[in-house]
Amino acid sequence: MRTEERLIEGALFFSAIVSIIILGLIFVFLLRESIPAFFEIKVAEFLFGNEWFPSSFKSPRFGALPLMVGSFLVVISSVSIAVPIGVFCAIYLAEVADSQIREILKPIIEILAGIPSVVYGFIALVLLSGVIHDVFKSTYRLNALNGAIILALMVLPTIITISEDAIIAVPREFKEASLALARAQTCLDPLRL
Repeated sequence: MRTEERLIEGALFFSAIVSIIILGLIFVFLLRESIPAFFEIKVAEFLFGNEWFPSSFKSPRFGALPLMVGSFLVVISSVSIAVPIGVFCAIYLAEVADSQIREILKPIIEILAGIPSVVYGFIALVLLSGVIHDVFKSTYRLNALNGAIILALMVLPTIITISEDAIIAVPREFKEASLALARAQTCLDPLRL
Protein backbone atom coordinates (compact mmCIF):
# COMPACT_ATOMS: atom_id res chain seq x y z
CA MET A 1 0.00 0.00 0.00
CA ARG A 2 2.85 2.40 0.76
CA THR A 3 4.27 1.97 -2.75
CA GLU A 4 0.94 2.85 -4.35
CA GLU A 5 0.61 5.93 -2.14
CA ARG A 6 4.13 7.02 -3.06
CA LEU A 7 3.35 6.54 -6.76
CA ILE A 8 0.17 8.62 -6.47
CA GLU A 9 2.00 11.29 -4.45
CA GLY A 10 4.78 11.37 -7.05
CA ALA A 11 2.27 11.64 -9.90
CA LEU A 12 0.47 14.51 -8.18
CA PHE A 13 3.77 16.29 -7.47
CA PHE A 14 4.86 15.80 -11.09
CA SER A 15 1.51 17.19 -12.31
CA ALA A 16 1.87 20.24 -10.07
CA ILE A 17 5.41 20.92 -11.28
CA VAL A 18 4.38 20.52 -14.94
CA SER A 19 1.46 22.92 -14.39
CA ILE A 20 3.75 25.52 -12.84
CA ILE A 21 6.25 25.15 -15.66
CA ILE A 22 3.52 25.50 -18.32
CA LEU A 23 2.14 28.63 -16.63
CA GLY A 24 5.66 30.05 -16.43
CA LEU A 25 6.25 29.36 -20.12
CA ILE A 26 2.96 31.03 -21.04
CA PHE A 27 3.99 34.10 -19.02
CA VAL A 28 7.44 34.17 -20.68
CA PHE A 29 5.87 33.82 -24.14
CA LEU A 30 3.41 36.68 -23.52
CA LEU A 31 6.16 38.87 -22.11
CA ARG A 32 8.52 38.10 -25.01
CA GLU A 33 5.84 38.84 -27.61
CA SER A 34 4.72 42.08 -25.96
CA ILE A 35 8.11 43.70 -25.31
CA PRO A 36 8.62 44.85 -28.95
CA ALA A 37 5.31 46.71 -28.81
CA PHE A 38 6.54 48.83 -25.90
CA PHE A 39 9.47 50.07 -28.01
CA GLU A 40 6.88 51.74 -30.27
CA ILE A 41 4.26 52.61 -27.64
CA LYS A 42 5.04 54.51 -24.47
CA VAL A 43 3.98 52.75 -21.27
CA ALA A 44 2.18 55.88 -20.03
CA GLU A 45 0.31 56.13 -23.35
CA PHE A 46 -0.71 52.47 -23.05
CA LEU A 47 -1.87 52.74 -19.42
CA PHE A 48 -3.56 56.14 -19.57
CA GLY A 49 -4.55 56.53 -23.23
CA ASN A 50 -8.26 57.07 -23.92
CA GLU A 51 -8.56 55.33 -27.30
CA TRP A 52 -8.14 51.70 -28.36
CA PHE A 53 -7.89 51.40 -32.16
CA PRO A 54 -5.22 48.75 -32.88
CA SER A 55 -6.48 48.07 -36.42
CA SER A 56 -6.11 51.65 -37.65
CA PHE A 57 -3.49 51.54 -40.43
CA LYS A 58 -2.54 55.21 -40.33
CA SER A 59 -2.10 55.71 -36.60
CA PRO A 60 -3.02 52.79 -34.37
CA ARG A 61 -3.76 53.78 -30.78
CA PHE A 62 -3.37 51.45 -27.83
CA GLY A 63 -4.85 53.21 -24.80
CA ALA A 64 -5.90 50.57 -22.28
CA LEU A 65 -7.63 52.92 -19.83
CA PRO A 66 -11.13 52.42 -21.33
CA LEU A 67 -10.63 48.64 -21.18
CA MET A 68 -9.58 48.75 -17.52
CA VAL A 69 -12.37 51.15 -16.51
CA GLY A 70 -14.95 49.10 -18.41
CA SER A 71 -13.76 45.88 -16.78
CA PHE A 72 -13.89 47.51 -13.35
CA LEU A 73 -17.40 48.85 -14.03
CA VAL A 74 -18.67 45.45 -15.17
CA VAL A 75 -17.13 43.63 -12.20
CA ILE A 76 -18.45 46.10 -9.59
CA SER A 77 -21.91 46.08 -11.19
CA SER A 78 -22.07 42.29 -11.43
CA VAL A 79 -20.94 41.84 -7.83
CA SER A 80 -23.55 44.40 -6.73
CA ILE A 81 -26.19 42.30 -8.46
CA ALA A 82 -24.95 38.79 -7.63
CA VAL A 83 -23.88 39.04 -3.98
CA PRO A 84 -27.21 40.13 -2.46
CA ILE A 85 -29.20 37.67 -4.58
CA GLY A 86 -26.71 34.86 -3.90
CA VAL A 87 -26.63 35.43 -0.13
CA PHE A 88 -30.43 35.63 0.06
CA CYS A 89 -30.74 32.39 -1.92
CA ALA A 90 -28.15 30.74 0.34
CA ILE A 91 -30.03 31.85 3.46
CA TYR A 92 -33.24 30.48 1.98
CA LEU A 93 -31.63 27.14 1.11
CA ALA A 94 -29.81 26.77 4.43
CA GLU A 95 -32.42 28.07 6.88
CA VAL A 96 -35.88 28.23 5.33
CA ALA A 97 -36.28 25.74 2.49
CA ASP A 98 -37.86 22.36 3.02
CA SER A 99 -35.53 19.40 2.46
CA GLN A 100 -37.46 18.38 -0.69
CA ILE A 101 -37.12 21.85 -2.20
CA ARG A 102 -33.42 21.92 -1.28
CA GLU A 103 -32.93 18.54 -2.97
CA ILE A 104 -34.45 19.95 -6.17
CA LEU A 105 -32.69 23.33 -6.16
CA LYS A 106 -29.16 22.20 -5.25
CA PRO A 107 -28.59 20.11 -8.42
CA ILE A 108 -30.04 22.90 -10.57
CA ILE A 109 -27.60 25.39 -9.03
CA GLU A 110 -24.71 22.97 -9.53
CA ILE A 111 -25.69 22.45 -13.18
CA LEU A 112 -25.74 26.23 -13.69
CA ALA A 113 -22.22 26.38 -12.24
CA GLY A 114 -21.06 23.84 -14.82
CA ILE A 115 -22.25 25.75 -17.90
CA PRO A 116 -19.23 27.02 -19.87
CA SER A 117 -18.68 30.77 -19.99
CA VAL A 118 -18.82 30.64 -23.80
CA VAL A 119 -22.47 29.58 -23.58
CA TYR A 120 -23.22 32.46 -21.20
CA GLY A 121 -21.45 34.83 -23.58
CA PHE A 122 -23.48 33.55 -26.51
CA ILE A 123 -26.70 34.04 -24.53
CA ALA A 124 -25.61 37.59 -23.66
CA LEU A 125 -24.76 38.34 -27.27
CA VAL A 126 -27.87 36.87 -28.87
CA LEU A 127 -30.67 37.23 -26.32
CA LEU A 128 -29.76 39.64 -23.55
CA SER A 129 -28.30 42.35 -25.79
CA GLY A 130 -31.55 42.55 -27.77
CA VAL A 131 -33.68 42.77 -24.62
CA ILE A 132 -31.50 45.51 -23.11
CA HIS A 133 -31.50 47.37 -26.43
CA ASP A 134 -35.29 47.25 -26.65
CA VAL A 135 -35.93 48.18 -23.02
CA PHE A 136 -33.41 51.03 -22.68
CA LYS A 137 -33.25 52.12 -26.34
CA SER A 138 -29.46 52.08 -26.07
CA THR A 139 -27.19 52.94 -28.96
CA TYR A 140 -24.96 49.91 -28.55
CA ARG A 141 -26.14 46.36 -27.99
CA LEU A 142 -22.91 45.38 -26.26
CA ASN A 143 -22.62 47.52 -23.15
CA ALA A 144 -21.59 47.34 -19.50
CA LEU A 145 -25.10 46.45 -18.32
CA ASN A 146 -25.18 43.43 -20.62
CA GLY A 147 -21.80 42.28 -19.31
CA ALA A 148 -22.73 42.93 -15.68
CA ILE A 149 -25.97 40.94 -15.86
CA ILE A 150 -24.44 37.94 -17.59
CA LEU A 151 -21.39 37.97 -15.31
CA ALA A 152 -23.72 38.12 -12.29
CA LEU A 153 -25.56 35.06 -13.65
CA MET A 154 -22.24 33.27 -14.10
CA VAL A 155 -20.99 33.84 -10.55
CA LEU A 156 -24.36 33.40 -8.83
CA PRO A 157 -24.11 29.57 -8.43
CA THR A 158 -20.66 29.88 -6.86
CA ILE A 159 -21.81 32.59 -4.45
CA ILE A 160 -24.89 30.59 -3.48
CA THR A 161 -22.91 27.39 -2.88
CA ILE A 162 -20.12 29.03 -0.86
CA SER A 163 -22.54 31.13 1.19
CA GLU A 164 -24.78 28.17 1.92
CA ASP A 165 -21.80 26.06 3.03
CA ALA A 166 -20.67 28.89 5.31
CA ILE A 167 -24.14 29.29 6.82
CA ILE A 168 -24.51 25.56 7.43
CA ALA A 169 -21.03 25.43 9.03
CA VAL A 170 -22.03 27.92 11.77
CA PRO A 171 -22.67 25.98 15.00
CA ARG A 172 -26.26 25.96 16.25
CA GLU A 173 -25.24 27.62 19.53
CA PHE A 174 -23.94 30.67 17.66
CA LYS A 175 -27.16 30.95 15.66
CA GLU A 176 -29.24 30.76 18.83
CA ALA A 177 -27.03 33.32 20.55
CA SER A 178 -27.36 35.76 17.63
CA LEU A 179 -31.15 35.31 17.65
CA ALA A 180 -31.19 35.98 21.39
CA LEU A 181 -29.13 39.15 20.91
CA ALA A 182 -31.46 40.31 18.17
CA ARG A 183 -34.49 39.73 20.38
CA ALA A 184 -32.82 41.52 23.31
CA GLN A 185 -32.00 44.46 21.04
CA THR A 186 -35.61 44.57 19.83
CA CYS A 187 -36.86 44.57 23.40
CA LEU A 188 -34.47 47.37 24.42
CA ASP A 189 -35.24 49.70 21.48
CA PRO A 190 -38.59 50.98 22.87
CA LEU A 191 -36.85 51.84 26.16
CA ARG A 192 -34.42 54.17 24.36
CA LEU A 193 -37.30 56.29 23.07
